[in-house]
Order: sequence, then structure tokens, then C-alpha cells
Amino acid sequence: MKKYLLLFLLSLSAFADEPLQIAALSSTLGAASAMGYGQFRQSKGSCTHGVFIGTAGAHSFAVPAGCSSITVEAIGSGGTASNGYGVGGGAYAKSNSIAVTPGQTVYYYQSSYTGNRDSWVNVSANSVPSSSSIGALAKGAPSGDNSGGQASLCVGNIAYSGGSGGTPNAGGTGGGGGAGGPFGAGKNGGDGSTIASSGSGGGGGAGGSSSTDGTSGSGTAGGIGGSGPSGTSGGFGATIASYATDGSNGSGGGGGFGNNYRQGGYGSVYPVWGSYGPSGGNGGNNTSTGGAGGGADTSSNGIVVITY
Repeated sequence: MKKYLLLFLLSLSAFADEPLQIAALSSTLGAASAMGYGQFRQSKGSCTHGVFIGTAGAHSFAVPAGCSSITVEAIGSGGTASNGYGVGGGAYAKSNSIAVTPGQTVYYYQSSYTGNRDSWVNVSANSVPSSSSIGALAKGAPSGDNSGGQASLCVGNIAYSGGSGGTPNAGGTGGGGGAGGPFGAGKNGGDGSTIASSGSGGGGGAGGSSSTDGTSGSGTAGGIGGSGPSGTSGGFGATIASYATDGSNGSGGGGGFGNNYRQGGYGSVYPVWGSYGPSGGNGGNNTSTGGAGGGADTSSNGIVVITY
């Protein structure tokens, strides 16, 4: 085919005002032939893949050159309690392979425990997304009760709820619920002991198949924090002779002991994106304040992650 096209064009060149540039024509035809009959293709820059982690508040992200789709993930915030109930953990949501164009503006809001607790991403408008085709929404722990962020209220191809906070009793406050994460729903915080002035509940573990709820306080100790996504044990509850310990690798903190005596331990992060990931809930406090719910860091804040 290439040979006959060259002969035909060479015969036409006798009628042209200027000589036909045979070498250039041959190179062009050779490139077209290599691509397939009748098809010309313009070379485009390839996407240099990476992961973007947001910052607190309302911001935007520009799609890098060559990238045609993104996957977005978010965790809503937990929160700090103002009463004896533990606070629930934030929910997790993920939307896969959202179509974008290079240079397109992607809007997001990364929540904090002190403000709006919902985290979201939207490729279409600077507002909460309505479907997983344009973004994701991860609900934070609601104000006014001890439930976690609910998967049923999230937007995404995948969503997991945050765990609920524990309830207070005569002996102490409730532990905070763990955050939902890529591996499953967050676990619940333990309840305070029913025996006066004794143990507060342990914090729930961050979401995952090996996670567990925090245990309730007893008459001699605060509850044990729930295990994390990989099965790491939670923090131990305080006693009259020892302090509560913090969780590790996504587990919940141990519960406090005695009114104004020994404070509960802190929940920990299960690292997924650098130092960030779903967190276990804090153990119930040793005052009238329940444990904080898990978010994506040790301060119960949410997170937004964009993979391109």
C-alpha cells in the first residue's frame, strides 16, 4: 500500500509548482502505516500518578496533565464530647474512577472536629456531591447524640459507618466510637461502669474485619479499647494504681477510672495515607466528659484523599 501511494503522489508531483518533498512524505506515510490503515494519532502526555492529601477547610485541586480519571476517598470527623456520652466516629466513603480532564478544578472540603464534620469531594461544583459519578461525601459524627457518621447518608461506591460512642453510667463515661475506613465500619465505644466512681468505657477500634468494640468499665478498672483493623489490642483501662494506656495501630484508648482521678487513653491512627488513616476512639474520661470519636488523625479531624 505504501509503495503504490508513493508512486501515485510522485506522478502528481510533475504537475506541482514546487518539487514534492519525497523524504518528508515517506516519513509521514511510514508513521501512518505503522499506526494502522487510514489512522493518524496525536501523541499525548501521560499521567504521572500520585496521591493528594487535603488540608482542613474548603479548597480545590487541579487535575495534573495527562490524567483522565481520579479516585476520591474521605473520612468525616469525630468530635469531642460535652457530656458523659462518648462521641461517634466519622464515616468513610470512596468513589472510583471519576472522569476528569487535565487542568480541571476539583473542589473539596476537609472537616475538623470543631466545625462542619462532613468531608466531601466534587469534580462538578463547589458543593456537596449528589452522586458517586462526581464525588464522594463522608458523614461526620452528628452533634447532639452519640451515633457515628452513617454510611446510608454518605455518597460513594463504597461507604462504611463510624462506630457509636458509649453511654455513661454511675461509674463513668462512655468511650468514643472508632472511625470507618477502607477496611470496614468503625467499632463502638464501651459504656461506663454501673458501679459508682469506678471505670469509664474503652474507645472503639477503627474500622476493619479484625476490629472490636471497646469494653465497658468495671468496678475495678476502665474498659479496654477495641482492637484495630489488623487486630492490634486496644489500650488498657486505668485502675486505682495505674494510668490508662493509649491505643496503637488503629485501636481505641483505655477507659479512665474514678471521678477526677485517672484520665482515659487516646485512640490511635491506622496508617493508610502516610501518617493518616482511620482512628480508634478515645477512652471515656475521668470527669463528666465522654471519649472523643475517631477521625483520620489523633485529633478526630477528617480527611480527603485524591488518587490520580
